[in-house]
This record gives sequence, structure tokens and C-alpha cells, in this order.
Amino acid sequence: MIYIGTYIALLFGSLFELILNKRAIKTSFFLLMLLFFVAIFRVGTGTDFSAYLNLWENVDLFNPDKADSYQYVEIGFRLFISTLKLLTENDFIYFVFLAAIPLFFFYRAILYFKLYPTTALIFYFTFFYFAYLFNAIGQAITISIMLYSIKFIIDRNLRYVLFLCLLSTLIHFSGIVILILYIIMNFKISSIQSYLSSIIVGLIFFKFQINNIILEFIFPGKFSVYYTFFDKGSSAFQTITKIGIFSLLFFFSFKIKNDLYQKSFRAYSFGIFLFLSLLEQNMLGTRFFMLFKPLEILMILLILSHCKNIFTRIIIFLVFLIPYSIQFYTNINNPDFLYNLRF
Repeated sequence: MIYIGTYIALLFGSLFELILNKRAIKTSFFLLMLLFFVAIFRVGTGTDFSAYLNLWENVDLFNPDKADSYQYVEIGFRLFISTLKLLTENDFIYFVFLAAIPLFFFYRAILYFKLYPTTALIFYFTFFYFAYLFNAIGQAITISIMLYSIKFIIDRNLRYVLFLCLLSTLIHFSGIVILILYIIMNFKISSIQSYLSSIIVGLIFFKFQINNIILEFIFPGKFSVYYTFFDKGSSAFQTITKIGIFSLLFFFSFKIKNDLYQKSFRAYSFGIFLFLSLLEQNMLGTRFFMLFKPLEILMILLILSHCKNIFTRIIIFLVFLIPYSIQFYTNINNPDFLYNLRF
């Protein structure tokens, strides 16, 4: 019930924002706090909740008895836990930080680009909130920092990009995508070339399993785990949905000459290429694609901000919201996300 109530609040807030064509900063901040409180007052909710709780209980770099535990977890995340333990032994404070950090970076990025903040939150809630803020929290932090880093990528501020890339990678190895984004977004290629090459080359890589060879060579043994245990292929619905949204964003690339949109589409195309090239390893392909998924939200917001007609703006919003809402419905019916109040 709490999820439905949150969804309705975000939906009405988004419609209010889009109809008035004015950023609802105060409303968005209130709804941001709602998402924050829902996240921190849960207990046992989320597939990986117990895994992150175990990390808190067993990782301590400053304790000789626990210093060598969970060495497969990135050093930055273990250092974060160990430092926080110097201040408190309360796991509630730990989960407060795990919710606050990704939400902060995501919200700051949206405000910086002067886009619709409340509308951004409903897209974040329906897709990222459950899969990452409730589960893959380390990657949730990385994804939010990546979105925040785009302003420095656009300005070609390599020093800050490298700093954020290092900070993010210390938390989760996928943070290296920030440096990849810097290269791709500043590489001049048209939207047509991006669209066609990502699909054609992606399918060629899939056909000949080229990614498997490359990844196994670069990270011997690490990705073979995904091949062995998560080798289920992507469903037709997943593939069609992603290509459908990609094609819609491609269509709008001719309407919106905004530099941020064009560069975001370029980088998003690379995410589509990775997904298509790993169709037989759905878990791995989805994990890679999700690193670029925030760019989808960014482009949707840019499309909405360029719509002068209220009716058109609302229709476009609802069209994009449909697949997100389907994912939301799937999430709230997952037993792992049954909400349990901490107190």
C-alpha cells in the first residue's frame, strides 16, 4: 500500500509540474524525503537487504579479526563501513547513509540541469528504486554519481571527471563507466550513426559471442560466474521494450538539437549495444545497460522541457511512463519487496 500511495503522490506531483510547465522544487523536495524515509524505515525488504546487513556486521578494516573479511567487496565500500563504525554501531544509521548518498547525487544532477525534478523522481522510483536502492546499493551510488558527473563531462572538466570516476570505482567497479562516458560523449558521431551502429554491431557481437571473449580476457574468471549462473537469455518483451524506447529517443534526436541530449543519446546507444551483444547473458547485459539507463531519464526530461504544448507534454510523459509503470507493478508484486517497517 505504501508503494501505491507513493506512486500516486509522485504522479500527481509530476502532472502538476508538467501542466504548469514550472519546476516544482518544494514539492519535489517533499517527495524526495518521502522516498528517503520509505527506504530507511524498511527492514528485511529487498533481495539483498540481509547481504548488506551482513557486510555491516562483518566488515571492519580497523578490527584485526574482521580486516580480511569480504575482500571481494570494493575497498572504498569497506572503508566507508569501517569509518562509519568508528562513529556508531547502529545499522539504522548505516542504511540512512546508503539511502541518502544515491538520492542526493541523483537529485543534485536533476537540479543542475534545470529539469523537472518531480517528474524525474517518478521515473527513478518506478525503475531504479527497487532494483538498486533496495538491492544493488553499491551500484545505485555509482549510477547516481555517474549522472552527477555528466555536467563535468559536458564542460570537459577532466580533473573532476577523473576524481568522480575514482571515487565511484572505489565503491563499485562499474564506476569506470564515468570515464567511458567522457570518451563517448565527446566523440563526434551523428544520432543516425549511433542508432544504426549500436544495433547492427551489437547483433554481430551477439551472433559471434565476441563480448564473452573480450570480457573473459580482461577479467579472467570474474564474469564466468554470470555465464554459469545467469545464462538465461533476454525475453522478447525486454528486447522489444528497450529497442522501442531507443527508437523513440532516436526520433526525438531530430527534434531536439540540445547538446546534452545529443551526447546523452550517443552514450545511451553504447548501452544498447552492450545489451544486444549480451542477449544470451541477460543478467550481465542488463547490469551493463542499467549503467546507461539514467541517461534515458535525462533525455525524457529534456524532451518534456522542449514541449511547448501542454497536451503534447502530458501525452509524451504518459507514453514513456507506461513501461516504467509496468516494471513498477512487477516490482511491488515481488515477495522480496514486501514492505516491513523497522519500528
